[in-house]
Amino acid sequence: MKRIITIAFIFCFIACKHETKAQDESQQDTQNVVQKDFKKTPYTKAEFKEAFPKSIGGLPLDDKFFSENQMANGTYGDGKIELQIIDCSEKHNGLQKTFLMAYNIKQFDDEDTKHENKERNGIKTISNYRINSERCDIAFVYHNRWYVVLRGEGMSPDELWNTFDIDVMKKFKN
Repeated sequence: MKRIITIAFIFCFIACKHETKAQDESQQDTQNVVQKDFKKTPYTKAEFKEAFPKSIGGLPLDDKFFSENQMANGTYGDGKIELQIIDCSEKHNGLQKTFLMAYNIKQFDDEDTKHENKERNGIKTISNYRINSERCDIAFVYHNRWYVVLRGEGMSPDELWNTFDIDVMKKFKN
């Protein structure tokens, strides 16, 4: 019996040590991404305007486009969809790390809001859906540099994601 307990203890110790090593490697990878992107030159207003999608899901970009401080924001289809993109180089470089930490935390739903951390098309996303108002937002990091928040009215997170074609982000270079 002592032998079984000893073997079980050794397996538990090895498993815990392996998990700790995997967590340390994951944190180091996140830190490397953040440090690497910190050195990149941030997009200018003109570069944001040029790269920003002109339409989403067939809805044209409204006149409400804004770009300032490494961030761009625009609405589509008279405000039905809103897109916010933040350049995570330099002063916003902590957003990637914050997003990855938040992705690993399970938020609990309540009577009005459903939270979901889900991989969509190979991209880690965090979505929040307000049931009563049928409003949702989806946040994700694109190419380890661009923190993206997509908001929609009258759509579930899956409907909003399916409306959004990730290819519109191709103009945003690393």
